[in-house]
Order: sequence, then structure tokens, then C-alpha cells
Amino acid sequence: MHTRFHRLDILQSSLLISAVAVLIGVLGLNSSLYAQEGDVQDQMEAWALERLPQIVVSRAAEILELPTMVSSQLDIATCMVLASVELGPNSIPAWEKLRQLAIALRGDLENAEELELEALKELARLDPSNHVANLQRIVLNINRKSTAEERIAAYKSFLTAEAIEKIGNEMASRLAFDLAILERRTGNADAYAEY
Repeated sequence: MHTRFHRLDILQSSLLISAVAVLIGVLGLNSSLYAQEGDVQDQMEAWALERLPQIVVSRAAEILELPTMVSSQLDIATCMVLASVELGPNSIPAWEKLRQLAIALRGDLENAEELELEALKELARLDPSNHVANLQRIVLNINRKSTAEERIAAYKSFLTAEAIEKIGNEMASRLAFDLAILERRTGNADAYAEY
């Protein structure tokens, strides 16, 4: 029978095995067993460095999926995700996990909103066709404005002809819908009907 403690033992073992495998690959230990020609060793190191963020993210995900979690486990998983984006700044899974973690910890992590915004920015950079990340980044930036008037002005700035040409009709229609809802909340029924 697998208990939560047994699962932790398995997790610790797999983390140790992963760390050893990565260290062997990254450090390129020069023993007769691991000695390689320069190009092969460089390729192995590049491969290990490319895989490292994915391995770290998958291990962090395992920790985050534990049925019971204490704060130290959450801290470890958070540090692992942050390390994965540092190790692999071009790793989409690492940035996506950071975004998910920032959303989940928004009330508990002091800089969660900034982390989410950074993750969305990087996801949009890595995959410009990711319209969801672009939209979420724009909406998050707009929602950071302190007054409804500032948010309305920010929405309107994305609904000009030039801006719509850059962001596309789908994203513009979603922003127009959000603007209409905001106008309705502020009591401007005419503007609500306009958008």
C-alpha cells in the first residue's frame, strides 16, 4: 500500500537520481567511463542543460500534486520552478508552471502577480502565436491600474485601429467585451451598449 510517506521516499529517490544524472551530464566527469570526444561531450552537456529545466519542473509538479502538503514542500517546489526558469529561460513548460504557480499562490506569495506577468511575457516571447498568453498579459497589466478610469483608458488604447491591426480582431473583441463589462460596472450604460 502506498502511503503519502512512501510517495515522498520515492520522490526523494527520483530527485537524487535525477540530480546525479544531470551532474554527470553537465559536469562531464572525466573518468574512463564518461570520457568522450570534445564534440560529443559538448553535445551531451547541451542536451543535459536543455533537459534540466523540464526535469526540475516535472519533479516540482510531483511535489505540488501530493495529496497533503506542508509549507516547506511548497517552498521547495516554488524554488525548483524558479530555478527551472533560470536554468532554461527558453523552456515553455518551465514558464507555464511558473504562471500556474503564481496564480495558485496569488494570495500567499508577495510577488505572485509580478511572477505571473513575467511568465506571461516570456510565454508570449517564446511563442508569439500564443494568443491566450498575450491576452492574459494585456488584461493583467490593465487590471493593475489603480482606478476604473485608468483601466477604461487602457482598454480603449488597445481598441484603436492601429492597435487592433497589431493584436488582431479576436483579441480586440475580447478586450472590447471586458471594457463593456467595466463600463457597466461603473454605471455607464451607454458605453456598455457601445462596446
